[in-house]
Amino acid sequence: LKYEAIAKGALLSFAISSAAVASLMVMGIGTTVYRSTSESDRDTVLGQDPNTVGANMALGIITLLGLSFGLAAIRQRFSLISKLRFYLMIGLLMALQGLWLIMTGPRAGMGTLGVGFLAFTLKRGNILKMLRNFIVVLSALSFAGWMVINTEPMKSRYNKSVKRGDMSGRQYIYPHAFDMIDEKPFLGWGPGNQQYELYERTKHLEFGDPNKLKTRKSKATHNLVLEVLTSTGI
Repeated sequence: LKYEAIAKGALLSFAISSAAVASLMVMGIGTTVYRSTSESDRDTVLGQDPNTVGANMALGIITLLGLSFGLAAIRQRFSLISKLRFYLMIGLLMALQGLWLIMTGPRAGMGTLGVGFLAFTLKRGNILKMLRNFIVVLSALSFAGWMVINTEPMKSRYNKSVKRGDMSGRQYIYPHAFDMIDEKPFLGWGPGNQQYELYERTKHLEFGDPNKLKTRKSKATHNLVLEVLTSTGI
């Protein structure tokens, strides 16, 4: 990725792939509904976890935004009409992925999108360009926030978090994960083994999908830092 052509090619490939997945969902190809007993139904595609699909949609939007800011050739070689066509295409692809980000309902995915957008306010340039970037990012975040509070299933999931403190079991998992780190801080419980240990500590708590609980005997920490510290320690 130190080579500019390879970096742009990799990002463009990822952006196109994410848009292709979003297109499949619009056409109803390979789409399924992820049903839960505790919250609204969520759409997904090709049998993937809706959180995974939503995260990829968020990353796809950020990639498209980065490419539209970063492709200097578009600004230098193309006519005004060509530039408008390019940005219209980028805007439509971002809107397409944004729609399915909302429909898959991942709270972390929306957080990823917000943090990714904020990074563009740090882009170098004169004060006018920085102000323009800030206005664009603020507008995008405001629109995303409006979509969250007015669209299911995102609305119901955020209501659960804010009003009832329900974080899909994370509020129970994290304290037990911290206890495990406290008990074995240096070497951890072993990769994979720590998920079985965490399951034993949390299986008496009633959270998650009952159908999955019947077959699953392990529990992930749902947090990358905690996953590493519980598995291999400091």
